[in-house]
Amino acid sequence: MEDTCVRTGSAAYSKKAVYYPLFVRLEEAIRNGDFSPGEMIATENALARSEGLSRSSARKAVAMLIREGLVERRAGKGVFVREASAVTCRVKIIVPNLEDYLQIQVAQGAQDFGGQRGVEVHIYDARRNIEMDLNIIKRLPTDFADGAIISRLHYDNRFAEALCQLKQANYPFVLVDSDLREINVNSIVSDNYQGGYAVGQELVRLGHRRVGVLGNMQIAETSRQRLEGFRDAIGDAGLPFDRSLVKELATDATRSDWRELECRCTREVMALPDPPTALFYSSDNPAAHSYLELKKMGLRIGHDVSVVGFDDSPIASLLDPPLASVRQPVTEMGQIAMEMLLSQLASPQSETQHRVLPVELISRASLGPPQKT
Repeated sequence: MEDTCVRTGSAAYSKKAVYYPLFVRLEEAIRNGDFSPGEMIATENALARSEGLSRSSARKAVAMLIREGLVERRAGKGVFVREASAVTCRVKIIVPNLEDYLQIQVAQGAQDFGGQRGVEVHIYDARRNIEMDLNIIKRLPTDFADGAIISRLHYDNRFAEALCQLKQANYPFVLVDSDLREINVNSIVSDNYQGGYAVGQELVRLGHRRVGVLGNMQIAETSRQRLEGFRDAIGDAGLPFDRSLVKELATDATRSDWRELECRCTREVMALPDPPTALFYSSDNPAAHSYLELKKMGLRIGHDVSVVGFDDSPIASLLDPPLASVRQPVTEMGQIAMEMLLSQLASPQSETQHRVLPVELISRASLGPPQKT
């Protein structure tokens, strides 16, 4: 069967769409050099008349060309071939903490994708300061940037309220690592539920029946989704889920307290009369911090106790033994977030998108069957 779809970035379009031939004709003409960089092609009204299309259809063809980085709209003038050095738009990437692996990779993916399309990118690090983060977000509608990519780490009602205000102001933005469906904004996340489910399935397959789960489930929806996936995998295997083995890592701990909190929770769960044979951490950093604590207790990781993390950050493969972890496509998240934002800028009335990307459990030596007693 003939393929009837074409992809530009993360978006798919039907070849049967009435505006698709116009897109193809202009794309070929621009790539063949029929138009010079900076040259005006036409107005959207003129394109619509020449092709016998509605202006809305002509606008969709132009939006595809914009996403390909081939043209730019100039208000009140028309559609122009983008010059190689031209800045098509300015985008702010707002991250809560650039020390975090996920945030770095998301920003890099967005910057690389945008750079190929003439996007001038400005990255702002809130340094885990919720007040700084909120101030940056609230200033966006009056700032120089045409749109923003906002990565979520703060689980605070004020953060959601600030995003509501952005939406009410019709300011273009994409939310990364959260979906906030209640306010229906463009968003992209990894499949956290499926990641937790995969961990549960693998641990059950290996023979584990008592598993400790450590994460910041109280305030982080991503961690809650990972726990829910893990819990359902245990239930689907016909096994009971022991809630007493779940330990909360994120309370009101300050940054300097996090590592001690992580180690204390690890000690507590492993000091139970019937300790777990495996530990599932909601991210790699607390899993890495637990290594020294477990070794102090005389436990061999991967033998006496299995350890699994989430993110598959670089530290996972450097630990001894290497840490099994759920890999998130974080660079791709950034690329798609930028593509979604450019799509929103090109077609402000387009439907809101919610993207969920697949994850993969990477098995390493920290994961093994429980020891027979």
